[in-house]
Amino acid sequence: MALLGAILLNNAVFERVGILSPDHFSLRLHATIFGLMQQLIGAGRAADPITLAARLAGNPDLGETRPAAYMMQLAASVSSAANAVDYACTIVELWQRRQVILGADDVAAAARLDDGEPVESVIRRHADHLDALLIHSGHGRPMRSLAEAAQEWQAEVQAAQRGIGGLRHGIEPLETLIPSLRGGKLIVLGARPGVGKTMVAWQMASLVSTGAPVLFMSLEMPAAELVGRMAASDLGIDQHDQQRVGGLHQLHWDRIVEYSARLTAKRLMIDDRPSLTMAQISVAARRHARTHGLALLVVDYLGRIASSDRGARRHEELGRNVQALKTLARELNCCVLVLAQLNRDIDRREAGCPTLSDLAGSSEIEAEADAVIILDRPEMRMSGTEPERKAHEPESAYADRLARWAQQRKDAEGRLDMHLVKHRGGRIGMVSAQVDLAAQRIEARQSEMVF
Repeated sequence: MALLGAILLNNAVFERVGILSPDHFSLRLHATIFGLMQQLIGAGRAADPITLAARLAGNPDLGETRPAAYMMQLAASVSSAANAVDYACTIVELWQRRQVILGADDVAAAARLDDGEPVESVIRRHADHLDALLIHSGHGRPMRSLAEAAQEWQAEVQAAQRGIGGLRHGIEPLETLIPSLRGGKLIVLGARPGVGKTMVAWQMASLVSTGAPVLFMSLEMPAAELVGRMAASDLGIDQHDQQRVGGLHQLHWDRIVEYSARLTAKRLMIDDRPSLTMAQISVAARRHARTHGLALLVVDYLGRIASSDRGARRHEELGRNVQALKTLARELNCCVLVLAQLNRDIDRREAGCPTLSDLAGSSEIEAEADAVIILDRPEMRMSGTEPERKAHEPESAYADRLARWAQQRKDAEGRLDMHLVKHRGGRIGMVSAQVDLAAQRIEARQSEMVF
C-alpha cells in the first residue's frame, strides 16, 4: 500500500521503481491499480486519486469500499516517498519467495505423477524456473538510453586502444585477428580429431585464468589429462614420458611437485562429467558465475553435449545448444568458447582450405556465433598423398612434381593454420603457427598473414 500511495502523491516516484510490474503484487486489486498507473503515466496523464477512482468504479475486488475512499487510504499509508525504492525491492523479493513456493509445489506434484515425462525434464524445468527467478533480482536494467550505450561503447574503444579491453588469450599469431576475448561473445573453434583444438582452447583457458575466473567443461577427457597437457606445455615434459614406466627422473618429479603447488593460484575450475545436457551446463555455469564469477566458459565439445530430447533430430539439437550457449554468454556477460568437429568430407578433399560449411550444424553456428575459427594441419591432410608416376609421364616431369610435393610436405611440418571464417564486426583471414603436439606448445611461425 505504501508504494502505491507514494506514487499517488508524486508520480515522479514511478520512474524510480521501473523494476516492478503488476505481476509482482500479491493482491489482485493492487496489481490492477499499479497497471492503471502504468497506463496513465505512460500516456503522459496524471495518476491521482481522482483519475484512478474513476477507473476503479465497479471493481469487485473493492467490495463495499468506495474507490475514492480506498485511494485516500493508500495516500495516507505513506510515511516517506524517499523509501519507494526499498518498498519496490521488498515487493519483488516477496514475489520471488511466492514463486519459489509455487515452483516447489509444481515439481513435487510432477515427481509424484508418473505420466511418462522424463525425470530429467522435470528437473530441468524446475532448474530453469529457479534460475529465471535468480536472474530476475529486481535490479536489472531492461532498457538503456542511446547516450548510455554510446558511453559504454566509447569506454570499450578506449580500453581496446590502451590494450586493456577484454581477456588476452595468449595465442600470439591469432592476436592479429582476435586481439582479446570479450564478454557476451560466442566463439566456435572447429577442427577434425587430432588437429589440436583442445590444445588451443586449454592454452587460452590457462592464460585467462591467471587473472580471471574460468570454467572448463571437459566432456571428452578427464581433468587429470588436461593438467598433464598443461604440464607438457609449461614444463616441457612430454606427455608420452609422463605415462611411460621410468620416463621421468627425480628432477622431473621435483619440478612436477613445485608446478602443482603453483597451479593453485590459477582461477580455473574443471567440470569433467561426461554426457552433460545443455541444461546441466547452463546450471553449472550460472552457479559458477554466482559463487566465483565467470569471465570465460569453455565447452569441449559441442557434439558431446547429451541430448535431452531423444526424438529430436541431431541438427535441431545442435542448433538449440548453440542458441543456448549464445544466450548464456549474453546473460552472464562472459566469453563462451565452444569446440566443434568438422565433417568427415574434409578428409576426402585433396586440396583446399576448410570452410564454414565443413562444420557439423554449420547453418545454426553461422547464425549464432560471433566468431568461427577453423584449425587445419596441412601435414595431416598430405599424409598418404605422395604422387605416383602417371602413364607415359617423362621421368624428369615426375621428378619435378615429386620435388614440389616434398617441398610442400616439408613446409607443412608442424604447421597449424587458423582460419577465421566468420568475425562479426571484424576482419577475417588466416594465420599460421608452429605446433608441437607432444609438448603441447604453440609458437609463432614466420609466415604471411592471408586475408
